[in-house]
Parts: sequence; structure tokens; C-alpha cells
Amino acid sequence: MDPNFSALLGQWTNFYEIAATGAATFSGLLFVGISINVDVISREEKRILRTGAQMIFDLFLTVFFVDLLLLLPDLSPLVAAWIIAGGGVLGLGLPAVELLRRWRSPAPSALPTQLVLPLLTPVVLDLILIRQGVAIGAGDTTALVLLPVVLVVILVAALILSWRLLIDVARVKPHLAAQDRNADRDRGTERQIRNLVRELRAQNRRLHETEHSAPPPLPRERAGRK
Repeated sequence: MDPNFSALLGQWTNFYEIAATGAATFSGLLFVGISINVDVISREEKRILRTGAQMIFDLFLTVFFVDLLLLLPDLSPLVAAWIIAGGGVLGLGLPAVELLRRWRSPAPSALPTQLVLPLLTPVVLDLILIRQGVAIGAGDTTALVLLPVVLVVILVAALILSWRLLIDVARVKPHLAAQDRNADRDRGTERQIRNLVRELRAQNRRLHETEHSAPPPLPRERAGRK
């Protein structure tokens, strides 16, 4: 273990504690906000919003676990490098899966404008985090000093994307409510039409049964005999 590295890392202990606590708190608040609007997020046509939420959680969890693991005692430069670079690699998992899903879809399409920022932001920031981890493993103490800046940038980016996501949900919610009301009205009209058709069929069936069950009319007597 390098005593100089441990001393330098120990100077940021309070920062990592606060950053980990903040990332966990903001992640919980975002989860509550999504839970309140789960009727909007869960719609298939609003998959973009769900993907954006996943990317934001990815950023929050990256900051949380990197900060948390850096609080472990007696870390060597190599272990710290694995923690930082590993957090960046794991953070790239969700964006990579989403891009692969879109590429392998039956009808591949261009990336929606609404999804560009939430999808590319984790990719760029996680690559920077991986670079910092590699530099720390190579003995670059400057990278360790700049690491808190990178983590703060990731946290701020996640907060900005969270606010943008909630604004998007608030914008589409009235339109979805109007669509639901129109759909309910159409379903009500359709039920009324079906009930009317069933009633007319039942009336026709009763008339048909009445005609067949009535006795045949008596033949008229002839007015006179020839």
C-alpha cells in the first residue's frame, strides 16, 4: 500500500461520504417521482421516457457505488483504479444494451431527439470515468485529484436529466388523460351500439317465434253454394 496515495485519498473521505449520500437520496426521489407517474411511464408508446429514467438511475448508481467503495480502508492505487474504471464499465452497460436493442429491432430507426441527451451523456461521462481509473492505476495523482470533479459533473448531469424527464412527463400527462377520456367515450358508445344490436336481434327472434307458434287461420266459408 502506498502511504502517499492513502493520505491523498483520505483527504476526500468526507466528500465521498456526502456524494454517496446525495446520489442515494436523489435516486430515491427520482424513484418516487416515477412511481407517482407510473401510469404514464409504463405505456408502451412512452418507452423513451422509461429509457431516459433508466439512464438517469445508471448515473446516480455509478456515483453512489464508486464513492461508497472508495471509502474502503487501505486502498491501493490498483484497487482504486479497478473500482473507478469498473464503475465506468458497468455504467456503460445500460446504454450499450439500449443501443443494441435498437440496432437489432426489426425496423431500425434513427435515435429520437428526445433520447439523444439521456443516452449519450452516460456514455461520455462513463468513458471519462474509465480514463480516470486507468490514469490512477498508472500512478497519476492528478487524476485522483480530478476524480471528485468528474463525480460532481456526473451527479449534476443526472440532476439536470431528472428535471428534464419530470418536465416531459408533466407535458404528456394531460394529452394522455385526454386520450383516455376519448377512448372511454368511444368504448361507451361501442357498448351502447352492441346492446342496441342485441336488443333488436332479441325482438326479431321473439317476433319470429310468435309467428311460428300462432294457430293457422280458419278457412272462410263460402258465401253461397252453386
